[in-house]
Amino acid sequence: MPDTIELEARLENLPRMLEFVTACARRCGLAARSVHNLELAAEEALVNVCSYAYPAGQGKVRLECCCRDSGGLVLKISDKGKAFNPLEADRPDLESRVSRRQVGGLGIFMLRNLVEQVGYTRRGGRNVLTLEMGGEGEDPHGA
Repeated sequence: MPDTIELEARLENLPRMLEFVTACARRCGLAARSVHNLELAAEEALVNVCSYAYPAGQGKVRLECCCRDSGGLVLKISDKGKAFNPLEADRPDLESRVSRRQVGGLGIFMLRNLVEQVGYTRRGGRNVLTLEMGGEGEDPHGA
């Protein structure tokens, strides 16, 4: 059965959200490196929800964490904000000089490289971002 927390999507609630993620990751048996990577990925996603999901006012963000039988976990971050699929964002330009690059886009790129799997769906008026992480503590992309 998944653990769930729902809070106002405000940056001041970010520490409580990340405590939830960390506790779940540890309970699911993730190695320290995987816990750290999941924390970074979740922080990026949650800051985006808190900053952009509800331009006309406040709303909530729900985190749902479930340990996989095979090890690791599935973390779902959902909100009822404006529809946004971060997986459709353009890949950032990593080749040009920093002064010539477009601002933004690196956070989603980082998120995708920190976890094993990333998924998105819009279901029941909710954005649902799914982050999956194995329990073995290896780099999710073999780097």
